This record gives sequence, structure tokens and C-alpha cells, in this order.
Amino acid sequence: MLKKTAPFLVILAGCMWGAIGTFVRIMSAMGLDSTTIVECRIFGAMLMLVAGLLIYDKRLLKIKIKDIWIFIGAGLLCTAFFNTCYNIAINELTLSMAAILLCTAPFFVILLAKVFFGEKITSRKIKTLLLAFCGCVLVCGIFDHGATISVRGILIGILAGIDYAFLSIFARVAINKGYHTLTINTWSFICASLGLALFTNWGQLATLVTAAPLSMGGLLFLHALIGAAAPYILYTVALNYIDTGRAAILSCSEPVSATLLGYLLYHETLSLYALTGMMLVLAALIILSKPEAEEPARDVAA
Repeated sequence: MLKKTAPFLVILAGCMWGAIGTFVRIMSAMGLDSTTIVECRIFGAMLMLVAGLLIYDKRLLKIKIKDIWIFIGAGLLCTAFFNTCYNIAINELTLSMAAILLCTAPFFVILLAKVFFGEKITSRKIKTLLLAFCGCVLVCGIFDHGATISVRGILIGILAGIDYAFLSIFARVAINKGYHTLTINTWSFICASLGLALFTNWGQLATLVTAAPLSMGGLLFLHALIGAAAPYILYTVALNYIDTGRAAILSCSEPVSATLLGYLLYHETLSLYALTGMMLVLAALIILSKPEAEEPARDVAA
């Protein structure tokens, strides 16, 4: 069952990641810096997962010391750094522009997956990747009249895309070593939150929570759940059943989600170009969500 629904899990995860920009805009308006906002998202998700595993199965919290480098890489070097770069890009660009730059990640993922795991670079992958990327370019609005572009924001956004690509690689390594989806995500978040804690403005965060505990508590909970815990779990579960490159392309649902939210909440541009781009991305996702005969079946347990 999960093998058939895996592509849709990635698409759903991408839609959730597309909502991150909304939370970032709200929390930035409160005066929180990018690192503190990322720590709120990752630390909250980590608490959810640790609490869940203590109730569900404590054994899933166990890892081998020799494998700690995988989780440090996935958490500190990828999750923490990628999310920080993405937050900065969100504040310097439109939500759709920031999201589209993440869609450079599949190019890097496909190449890295070929180098490290020998995954096939099929013609369908290339065609759907180009189709999805062209759609994302149209969605971001760079061809719209009067569109402004921050060079610094674009460079940081591309850097986020590269780092995101390596996150997929570390996740695949952990899966190949037999680690459970929840174990991978929990330890990645633990490593990421520990690293970010040193640069977080805890005093300002405490002041905001004290001033409005219910509303701020609800915001932090939803931010952690929708922006980290749920999508990362969905994406990692899907990696058990589809290859890394294909999953990376399917996550291009993110800019479509971000664009729609940007339009609805912030009145950002939703032009004919954007609508055409959405249709191209949707076409790519529909094509790629169908099984490919030449792709080998994966039997790694989730």
C-alpha cells in the first residue's frame, strides 16, 4: 500500500514545506531572527518525535555510535543550515521565488544519487525534472513586469537547494543501514536543534511566549508540526519505496503551495505565467507519480 502511495506522500510533504514561508513571515514580523525561527521549528519537531517514540517504541531512539556522523550530517550540516538559508531567502524574496530556488535541489540529488547509490538517470527523470523546473521558473514570477530580484536572496536560496540535496543523500544512507524513518528524523532534529541552540535568542522568544502563551504556543506547535515533523516523516517514509531522484522531483509541489499561499495571504503576483507554471509542475508530478517499469522495487522496511 505504502509503495503505491509513496509519490503522493512526497507531494504532500512538499505542500507542507511550502507553508513554511507563512510562519516565517509571521514570526519575523514579531522581531525573531532567522536562526531563532528555525530553532523553534526544529526543536518543536524534535520534542514531538522524542515524546512520540517514548510512548510508541523506545527502541527506535537507539542508534550505533559509529553511525552518529550520518545524523550530524543530516541534522547539523543539512537540516539546520538549509532551513536557516531558506528563512533568509523567504524574507528577501517572494514566497514563490524562495521555494523555486529549492527546486534546483533535484538536479544535485539526481547526480549525487548516481555517484553514491548508482541510481539510474532515466530519460523520464530528466524530462519530468526539466518540465517541473520550467514550471517552477514560471511560477516564481521573474518574467512578470515590475518583479524585483535580490541577488543575495537568490544566492542564499540556491545554497539552500544544494544543502537540501545533501539532506536526501544522508537520509538514503541511514535508510540503507536499516534505520527506521522515525529514528532518522528524530536524531537529525536532535543534532540540528543542539547546534542551533547556541545561536538562538531564547530571551526574546521567552518574552513573546510569556506575553501571549496560548496564541504563541499554538503558532509554535503548528510551525513545528507542519513545517518539520510531518513533512520530514512523510518524505523519509517515501524514500523506502521510491528512489532519491524521483522523490526530489516530486517535492517540486512546494513552490506551487508557496505561490498559492503568497497570493492568498500576501497578495503576491499570480499571473498567467504563474498559472501556466503550476500546470507544468502538476503535469510533471502526475507523470512521475506513476510507476516506472525500469525502477527496481525496494524492500527496505519503513
